[in-house]
Amino acid sequence: MAARVFHRLLLLAVALVLVASSSDAWVRLHTSGGSVFFWPQNKLPLSYVLHADGSADVPGDADDVALRRAFAAWEQLPGSSVSFLENADPTQRARSDWEADNLHLVLFDEGDGFFPFGAGVVAVTPIQFEVASGRIVDADILFNANDGPSEGGFRFSADLSGGAFDIQGVGAHEIGHFIGIGHSQVLGATMAPFTGFANFGPRTLHADDAAAAAAIYPGPPAGVISGVLTPAVDGANVWARSTSTGQVVSGAYSVGGAYTLTGLPAGSYVVTAAPVAEPLDPDSMHSSPGAAGVPNGFDRSFSPASTAPIEVAQGSSVLVPPLTLAPDSVLRAIAPQTSIKICRGGQVFFIVFLENPGLGEEVSVVAADIPGDGLNPLSVTHTGTTANVTIQASASAELGLHDLSLLGDDGRLTTLNGLLEVLPAPMSLEQLVPACAPAAGGTQIMLLGDNLADVAEVLVGGTPAALDAVAPDGSSLLVTLPAMAPGPVQLVLYDVSGGERRAEFEIVPGAAPLIGGVFPQAGSTAGGTLLTISGSGFDDDTAVELGGVVAAVLSRTATSLVVSSPGGAAGDVTLVVRHGCCSDLADSAFGAFSYVAADDPIITAVDPPLLAREGGQLLRVSGSGFDGTTVVELFVQADDGSGGTTLVTAWDGDQLTATTPAGPLPVGDAALLVRRADGAAAVFAHGVQVAPLLGNGLRLQGVLSGAGDTDAALLDGLAGTRLTVTVKRLGKSDLTPFVTLLGTDGEPWVSSDPASPAFDDALSKSSARSARLKAYVLPETGRYTLLAGALAGAGSFRMTTREVLPTQARRFRLSKKDGVFLGLPPTPEGPGPGDDDSSGTPFITRIDAKAGSLLSGSIKGSKKEGLRPLLVITDPDGMPVLTASACGVAGSEQALAATKILNDGRSLRLKRLELTKFGSYTLTLTACEASSGVVSAGLNFRAPKSKGTFVEGP
Repeated sequence: MAARVFHRLLLLAVALVLVASSSDAWVRLHTSGGSVFFWPQNKLPLSYVLHADGSADVPGDADDVALRRAFAAWEQLPGSSVSFLENADPTQRARSDWEADNLHLVLFDEGDGFFPFGAGVVAVTPIQFEVASGRIVDADILFNANDGPSEGGFRFSADLSGGAFDIQGVGAHEIGHFIGIGHSQVLGATMAPFTGFANFGPRTLHADDAAAAAAIYPGPPAGVISGVLTPAVDGANVWARSTSTGQVVSGAYSVGGAYTLTGLPAGSYVVTAAPVAEPLDPDSMHSSPGAAGVPNGFDRSFSPASTAPIEVAQGSSVLVPPLTLAPDSVLRAIAPQTSIKICRGGQVFFIVFLENPGLGEEVSVVAADIPGDGLNPLSVTHTGTTANVTIQASASAELGLHDLSLLGDDGRLTTLNGLLEVLPAPMSLEQLVPACAPAAGGTQIMLLGDNLADVAEVLVGGTPAALDAVAPDGSSLLVTLPAMAPGPVQLVLYDVSGGERRAEFEIVPGAAPLIGGVFPQAGSTAGGTLLTISGSGFDDDTAVELGGVVAAVLSRTATSLVVSSPGGAAGDVTLVVRHGCCSDLADSAFGAFSYVAADDPIITAVDPPLLAREGGQLLRVSGSGFDGTTVVELFVQADDGSGGTTLVTAWDGDQLTATTPAGPLPVGDAALLVRRADGAAAVFAHGVQVAPLLGNGLRLQGVLSGAGDTDAALLDGLAGTRLTVTVKRLGKSDLTPFVTLLGTDGEPWVSSDPASPAFDDALSKSSARSARLKAYVLPETGRYTLLAGALAGAGSFRMTTREVLPTQARRFRLSKKDGVFLGLPPTPEGPGPGDDDSSGTPFITRIDAKAGSLLSGSIKGSKKEGLRPLLVITDPDGMPVLTASACGVAGSEQALAATKILNDGRSLRLKRLELTKFGSYTLTLTACEASSGVVSAGLNFRAPKSKGTFVEGP
């Protein structure tokens, strides 16, 4: 295998007066043998390393941001496949051995290690390549940053500071060399050989730059125009201009009269050939003049000429007829070092120096031969060797590079390609709303100013922000900020041409405050209403205003604020929540709170405080500030009053009466509120609980957290019942439990806790593992409360009950011997059988029953007298359950199904009639249809039995 020969080429980049190496408008870099430079496709993406020290002239990492933007500009070209990958490994960033083949370093040389004093070079791109093929094996970018001009180096900036070279612009130019592109004759192109202080033009890659990248690293197929010049001029400047935009799109030099223009999007073009303007020559423009495929010199012995419009389809190659050049009769201009920049809607004055004086009296400006480019010459004066020109750009002038031609009155013409660069109208940035943002990101801010419609990118602290929307007139721009560390940062706007505007911005800790809800939604004009504001982004310094008046913050979390209203005039007010470190960072809600003339509602008591899980229970709320619109809501969220169940409510002065919904209800604490129609409300957050209703077969299981902790259950007890309650600890724990029975008045009646005044050693039994109340006789019918508590320790427990009902709660008997006579016996003087008023004195008795008890049995009238008994049963609330006799049966569907009238008309039978409520039922017996006689009855009550465990706690 033949040995491969490698060379290193130093591409001298943009400098103050003249610059650096190689080629074209555009031109590829060549070896001395004519091979073009390139990176192999398998090396893409090309890695690069930004040296950790960066530039001493630039604070923070703004230099890194600028260089990353420069790499991104090349990577984002739509017609090219070139791509890059930053190696951010700290070990690699600390290296300075740029000569190494395995490191592609971007370095600011702050000493004199590379650049000699007075080198006059802003930056260089050393490239190591294979001589025979042109394959690049290594490239690096070095900035001459040797402590300013007095030391032979230059100053650099990332913010277009005066007297300094722009890092992004110089970097973009050097990256072009890095990938194998030489210099361009198109004056405003990034790869043009000249620049100056604070020149942002090279930041934006133009069509000529894009064509170069697309030719070396092809992306989607692009168009090509090729042809020849007649005569065969060597080193002519040949370029294509779009007929629709007037922009210079692609350029090349002729070699032996032939030219090829590449990287063309589909469209219509005019090709122009003109002499290369002074002072450029092959030695200053190319690394290897005279090599194969490279012009040996710049022939200037002809006049500019253009083709007719040429149509190029996507990816097509078009061979055009020869372009005939007129002999030397040219008005020669000396090219300026950079393009002339003109903003949309503005005008610019500039001087063009002429190489050959002695012209006629007049020199006029003609626009490029592409119509509609929006550039209009206002004036031109000729002073022999200079032409003083004023150009105006319309507000809709096409952005980019445009040609300018000067015409002498003797018919001689000169054309400067890409001389005029149309930029967006200058941006202004007047205000940021808000002027700060939280570190968490996601905050949308509004930028106010002028001509913001052409903003292409916004960086905050070097990180891109999302562009959301821009006003049609360009007066405002909405952006969403990324997450970043707290502290002062710069906000930078870049327009589509690389222009920028900067503003100071503050990133504060935390997140932006957001109002989620307010409770209550109204309060007294006198103030003092406790408001809970839910939301996010709250911190220790968050401030609250109501109607423009500061409200005292009483407590706070990241998602909730409790404040006291300061008071104000009746009506809706605006609630404002401000970030503690940045008052501009705020959220507001108009009408979220209103002042009303009435006093705030207040809850003083709720009876009963312990509600049954089964529901349907009467509830009384006492307090003040109620009216006829006030309702009771149960199971609300205590902090914001949401999620509750509205109860049917009756108002009576300072008391509200409501009925809990049908069960089963959720067991545990139940926050309750009262709410008026005007939005004023009050919460009773503690003191109301829902507990399971225990009975034979039902158990409660829960967890006690420590000494003094209790858990509760309810028991509907019948008078005379012998009740046993047992609490046992479960599993391996140190819990020592106790049990207490609270009577119908809510006071302790008996307890196993020695410290309780209701402790009764005879009725209780305790050990380390369990506690029991044994055979306690309930003195009255009513609702009792059972408490399981911890004397010591903590752990799980289980509570069970056993009830032995008294005889009177299990059966009712009435025999003939009892002599209960119904109706009136017939007499000669008074009513008797057949009269309407013959029911006589009724027999009435009351029987206590548990809810769900089943009633069975029979009632008979005496056969001798022919009594037809009438039975009426009413529930504990006085509502009828059943009316039954030979005269008919009335009641619920279930009651009708459970009742049977025998054929003799004197007997009725009940089978499993369910008594749905707890308490005292009234049984009334009378005679039906003027009958009379002795009645007998045998009724049995069967209490409900269930199996199950109510589990509370974890």
